[in-house]
Amino acid sequence: MPKTQAKRLVRSIGAQALQKRVGMRQDLSPQLWNMSYENSALTLHGVNLQTLLEQYGSPLHVLNTQKLAQNAHAMMYGHQKQQILNVYYSYKTHPIPRILQLLHSYGVGAEVISPYELWLALHLGVDPQKIIYNGPAKSDKSIEIAIDRGIRLLNVNHLEELERFAKISRQVGKKANIAIRLIFAKGWSGQFGLGVDTGEALATYRQALSMPELNVIGVHCHRGVLFDGLDDVAGYLQGIKDFLNTLYQEFDFHPEILDVGGSIAIPTVRSFSDFDKKLSETFRIEVREPTPQDYPTLEDFAEFISKDLTGYFQDVSRPIPELAVEPGRAITGNTQALLSRIVDTKETSEAFTYGILDAGISVAEIVKYEFHQVLPLQQKAQNPEKLYRLVGPICHMGDTLYPAWRLPELAKGDAISIMDSGAYFVPEARAFSFPKPGIVGLNSSGESFMIRKSDTFESIIHMDCLAD
Repeated sequence: MPKTQAKRLVRSIGAQALQKRVGMRQDLSPQLWNMSYENSALTLHGVNLQTLLEQYGSPLHVLNTQKLAQNAHAMMYGHQKQQILNVYYSYKTHPIPRILQLLHSYGVGAEVISPYELWLALHLGVDPQKIIYNGPAKSDKSIEIAIDRGIRLLNVNHLEELERFAKISRQVGKKANIAIRLIFAKGWSGQFGLGVDTGEALATYRQALSMPELNVIGVHCHRGVLFDGLDDVAGYLQGIKDFLNTLYQEFDFHPEILDVGGSIAIPTVRSFSDFDKKLSETFRIEVREPTPQDYPTLEDFAEFISKDLTGYFQDVSRPIPELAVEPGRAITGNTQALLSRIVDTKETSEAFTYGILDAGISVAEIVKYEFHQVLPLQQKAQNPEKLYRLVGPICHMGDTLYPAWRLPELAKGDAISIMDSGAYFVPEARAFSFPKPGIVGLNSSGESFMIRKSDTFESIIHMDCLAD
């Protein structure tokens, strides 16, 4: 037996054994995204998504504005009729001006991490008292603007920022409203914030409270690592409450605002393990789907955070501060989908077929390390399923989005929907040989509107300086 055939046989036997171990991937229901198949066509609010591609071109992001409003409301109100949390949306997650305008119209504030994002929030007319400025690389000019405009909170990322804030406050003639970002053992490392366990955070509060130029009004933290569930949230909040007790005992300090960050996952998305990647890339075994029914709802998260912290402040007989959260992916992630056409298919001598898409790693690289459901825009029940390797249009070996995904047999011109493209897809996209896709909004009445136009060849080189 030739060596190549022997390798294929061994891999095939190994794949069969591994497939039995991990089980077969099951499609998540389109209803999780308020979608359904009508007359075999994938629809949202009664609109055949294929018609949007015909109208606006492919590839194309489609935003469900109803879902966006529902997510924002869930995080602000939980299961209550009155607002229980103040939400500051993480701009870096999906910094699309029209989408941000929608969020702000629902009452959501802005959490920004760069001079550009601060400018954008102010440019969009966000009330400075609804802006929180985080990040390790704040420019002096942006700090000056933040202090002068009186934003809600300017968060200290590292000790060295204190003197910068104080110096600029003196120059502006106004006090800076600040909080200090905490780091706990279970979370992001020392790149962002100051360690509670190391004593850095307490020492920074001690110094900040002694500086007359600074108005220390808050406590800020953001775990970074996504929560597994409500028990995980409880452990995280306990660490915050313990530190609040220390601040009160040491300095008689009580925050006016407590900002506990984000880190809430998208129920229909999960990160790959190294084992998942190996199975998919080497043995062509599809990565298993998450179990969204096992993850708390946004209402559940909001209720839990509010009740836990409100109960704590009542127990210690201290006033309840503003309770703030900074969700990103939890608000916009599952509100958007990326539609992409099959440019062509290519048969192989292996047990799979290439499906060549007009969207690749330049606009959807995230799917290389996260599960994102793929739904065909047209159901073809009569077509047998085939194993596809879904690849992008770039002449680059790394332009593989899905090493293994079973779909009804595809043909040139068919299209798919890559779900949950509303978190980091757009800000991480680049024009790598092909223009970036546009974004279209679709409201509950089935009316579509342009949110961001697709790149053109001319717009790609718009900022270049060409020789005469």
